[in-house]
Amino acid sequence: NTILTDTSTLPEFQNVFSRQLKKFLQFDLFGTTISPGEKKFEQSSKSATANLGNHVGVLHDYVDKTLELETSFRTKMEAMTSRQFERVLHPIFEEDELTLILSGAALGFIAGFIQQCISTGQLTLPGWAIVFRLWKKIPFF
Repeated sequence: NTILTDTSTLPEFQNVFSRQLKKFLQFDLFGTTISPGEKKFEQSSKSATANLGNHVGVLHDYVDKTLELETSFRTKMEAMTSRQFERVLHPIFEEDELTLILSGAALGFIAGFIQQCISTGQLTLPGWAIVFRLWKKIPFF
C-alpha cells in the first residue's frame, strides 16, 4: 500500500493535494481572484490523484539523482556508531524478535544436547570413512 492506495491515508492526501492545487490554480489579476469553477476544480483534483500513481515512478531516478539520497544515506550510516546503527536496524527486526530468540534458544539447546551426549559417550560420531561413503551416495543434481 502507498499513500495513494491506502484507504486510511488517501482521503487526507486528496485533501492536501486539493488545497495545494487550488493555491496553484488561483491567482489574482488586478485584485480579482481567478480560479476554475468549483465543480471543474473538484473533477480535476480527483482525476489528478487517481492518475498520479501512474506517473510517480518516472520521478524516482530523478529524485534519487537530484537529492543524492544514496550518497547521503551511505555517508550518514558510515558515520554512525555501532549503537546508533543498531537503533536503526532494531525496529526492522522488532516484530520478529520473539521468533529469532526462540529459534536461537532451540538451536542452542540442540547443539548443547549433542555436545553433552558426545562428551559423556552416549553419542558417538562415525569415522571419516563412513561419512565419506555416505556422502558419495547422496545424489546431487
